[in-house]
Amino acid sequence: MIAASVWSLIIPSIEMADSQGTIGWIPATIGILLRCIFLTYN
Repeated sequence: MIAASVWSLIIPSIEMADSQGTIGWIPATIGILLRCIFLTYN
Protein backbone atom coordinates (compact mmCIF):
# COMPACT_ATOMS: atom_id res chain seq x y z
CA MET A 1 0.00 0.00 0.00
CA ILE A 2 2.89 2.35 0.70
CA ALA A 3 4.34 1.69 -2.74
CA ALA A 4 0.98 2.41 -4.37
CA SER A 5 0.69 5.74 -2.58
CA VAL A 6 4.25 6.71 -3.48
CA TRP A 7 4.09 5.86 -7.16
CA SER A 8 0.48 6.87 -7.77
CA LEU A 9 0.08 9.91 -5.53
CA ILE A 10 3.25 11.37 -4.05
CA ILE A 11 5.54 11.42 -7.09
CA PRO A 12 2.88 12.90 -9.42
CA SER A 13 2.09 15.58 -6.83
CA ILE A 14 5.77 16.53 -6.60
CA GLU A 15 6.03 16.70 -10.40
CA MET A 16 2.84 18.77 -10.65
CA ALA A 17 4.07 21.24 -8.03
CA ASP A 18 7.42 21.52 -9.81
CA SER A 19 5.68 22.27 -13.10
CA GLN A 20 3.67 25.04 -11.40
CA GLY A 21 6.85 26.68 -10.13
CA THR A 22 6.62 25.78 -6.44
CA ILE A 23 8.92 23.63 -4.35
CA GLY A 24 7.76 20.10 -5.10
CA TRP A 25 8.19 18.40 -1.76
CA ILE A 26 6.17 20.96 0.27
CA PRO A 27 2.65 20.03 -0.97
CA ALA A 28 3.49 16.33 -0.76
CA THR A 29 4.77 16.70 2.79
CA ILE A 30 1.72 18.69 3.86
CA GLY A 31 -0.55 16.02 2.37
CA ILE A 32 1.30 13.21 4.13
CA LEU A 33 1.18 15.03 7.48
CA LEU A 34 -2.53 15.79 7.13
CA ARG A 35 -3.23 12.16 6.27
CA CYS A 36 -1.28 10.99 9.34
CA ILE A 37 -3.15 13.43 11.58
CA PHE A 38 -6.49 12.38 10.13
CA LEU A 39 -5.76 8.69 10.57
CA THR A 40 -4.48 9.22 14.10
CA TYR A 41 -7.43 11.24 15.38
CA ASN A 42 -10.25 9.67 13.44
